Amino acid sequence: MSEPIRVLMVSGEYPPQFGGVGDYTARLCAALRPEAVRVALLTGGATRVLEHCAKVGNPIWVARGVPRWGVGTYRAVLGAAQRLGADVVHVQYQAGAYQLQAAANLLPLWMRLRAPWLRAAVTFHDLRPPYLFPKAGPLRPAMVRLMADMAHGVVCTEPADLAALGTRPGRRWIPLASNIDCAPPPDFEPQAWRRARGLPVDAPLVGFFGFLNASKGVETLLRALAQLPEARLALLGAEAGPSDATDRREAQRLRALAASLGLEGRVWRSGSLPAAELSAALLACDVIALPFVDGASGRRGSLLAALTHGRAVVTTHGPQAGVVTEGQDALLVPPGDSTALADALRNVLQSSELRARLEQGARRLAARFTWPAIARAHEEWYAELARAPRR
Repeated sequence: MSEPIRVLMVSGEYPPQFGGVGDYTARLCAALRPEAVRVALLTGGATRVLEHCAKVGNPIWVARGVPRWGVGTYRAVLGAAQRLGADVVHVQYQAGAYQLQAAANLLPLWMRLRAPWLRAAVTFHDLRPPYLFPKAGPLRPAMVRLMADMAHGVVCTEPADLAALGTRPGRRWIPLASNIDCAPPPDFEPQAWRRARGLPVDAPLVGFFGFLNASKGVETLLRALAQLPEARLALLGAEAGPSDATDRREAQRLRALAASLGLEGRVWRSGSLPAAELSAALLACDVIALPFVDGASGRRGSLLAALTHGRAVVTTHGPQAGVVTEGQDALLVPPGDSTALADALRNVLQSSELRARLEQGARRLAARFTWPAIARAHEEWYAELARAPRR
């Protein structure tokens, strides 16, 4: 039997920190088979991560923490890779997870120059660029392309991103799956759950899950709620991520908007929730609204969580063919159109037949995206990269 491939996973966030990239990384590490891949982790807040891994029974080896993602990180990456005897260094990339610093973007280039025996691999959770400096202009997206071109292997979680970067050997699309299993507490009952949180059991409950950053379209949702006087809105999960101050500013702006629209008594905020409680919260909602500014896509973990929980979903059209089919898996409305969103939500709330059809379609679609399948695809990809000739 061949030795397992050794992979150093580099992620700007990891549980117990909040963030979709960290949750994805944890689920992927847990799903990889130890006989195929031996994985270690380099992330921030190593002490808290170690405590979390011990609590949940995750045997992953955690390298020393990274307090700030600057060029000094490169030495930490090389040291951890040498201690592991790594074949592949796999970076989970999203600019906000690395404090909008460009050091992560330059890591594959540095590895080619200083550690050519290692394979650099990158998963692009999106193609948003780092900050760099004021008026950086076209240099910002160029950093993303440089990262892809210097990596030996690239995974995109959205087909449109792979098309934008260009196909070549070592590049592939591997879809996401939900980071939140449909696993509420054993005694969960929707009406009792609502009563315990002061939510009316006889009023329609619209749910939203995710950070309140500008791309999520929550302003549109609040304006739609103002057109649905009987409905309540549940904002599920933490409002802001720990590594992006823009989330916190947007959350404050949305609170002010809700107050100006007279909605404060109709908006319930859960704050951060354990996985089982978040699962219960999703199941307690009558419909999930996800009015993304850039349209629904397979990279949206909140959408996948809603589908996994068999929820009726109202979301938005995107420029590319999306992961959902209009009228079968979800209802789709134009981004930024609060009236169209309110009309779609009203239709779902008033038609039990439509709601049941969307819930069935959601469960059927979610069955196509599972963590075991995603892990097997990564194991094949790592093997391909490890076999590639060193140049």
